[in-house]
Amino acid sequence: MKPARIACLVCAAALAAGCIDVKYDYDPEVDFTRLKSFDWLPVSAKATYNRLDIGRFHKAVTAELEMKGLKQVTKGPDFRIAVYISKKEKMDVESFGYYYGPPGRYWRCDYPGDWWGAYPGDIDTYYYEEGTFILDFVDPKTKKLLWRGTAKTDLDERTEPPEKEQEFMDKIARKVLEHFPPTPKK
Repeated sequence: MKPARIACLVCAAALAAGCIDVKYDYDPEVDFTRLKSFDWLPVSAKATYNRLDIGRFHKAVTAELEMKGLKQVTKGPDFRIAVYISKKEKMDVESFGYYYGPPGRYWRCDYPGDWWGAYPGDIDTYYYEEGTFILDFVDPKTKKLLWRGTAKTDLDERTEPPEKEQEFMDKIARKVLEHFPPTPKK
């Protein structure tokens, strides 16, 4: 493998290492300033994700919400939280757009069948495990969804020993709850 290509792969891996893709959505009719307390809904018995990680994520989310001034209660919460965590094997394909010829020479190849008939650029395939973390905040009376936060991240980058797993979950919880409560529109 050429040194330039190795450098590109290392840079791409470094950029992806800390990436947590976060999305959130909410009901704009809800007055989020009235929400002061929460409780957790039970995790489904069918959940296949590591129960230790689910516990760590609960702990991280609870800590983040308490830092925002909310309180966990068992009776009469303003909203309940459902958590879903899943993992899925994914594949990423990258093309560098160059064809390497004799030593020291390369050509730019933007599409197959360039005028000189070169091959398309080198293609690398990368398999990884993607984790999805979903938090649903639900009205306990109406059962309507109030707010949803979702985070996706590459779990293969998580090579921490078990003692460091809580830090990983703290980071995800912090990113997901960055936009909670939503800022009211003026």
